[in-house]
Amino acid sequence: MSVCTKVFGTMKDGHEVTLYCIQNQNGMTAEVMDYGAILVNLLVPDRKGEVDDIVLGYDKLEDYYVNGCFFGAVIGPSANRIAKARFSIDGVTYQLPVNDNGNNLHLSLIHISEPTRHSLI
Repeated sequence: MSVCTKVFGTMKDGHEVTLYCIQNQNGMTAEVMDYGAILVNLLVPDRKGEVDDIVLGYDKLEDYYVNGCFFGAVIGPSANRIAKARFSIDGVTYQLPVNDNGNNLHLSLIHISEPTRHSLI
């Protein structure tokens, strides 16, 4: 496995966003940026060895600022709709923010797809 880095773009505040390229021995490459841990490209070889990108995404950082479809975004910490924005574990009820017609969708305490992550290789 190999890992490389390159600058994907520069945010409005001047912070550089890094794209991490992770490749395995079979020629599969995942490209993930540290702006929200967004998966930008997933390059996969087919049976003939031809490589294609199999995820939807954008070519420029600026397009992710208004990523209404959340292409490549990390969803969490829950990845579903929680009815009435509350749940119970061991008799303890937890109230979540209401953000989807009286329900909670993907928790959304913060936009997990937006903050820049600090990474070590």
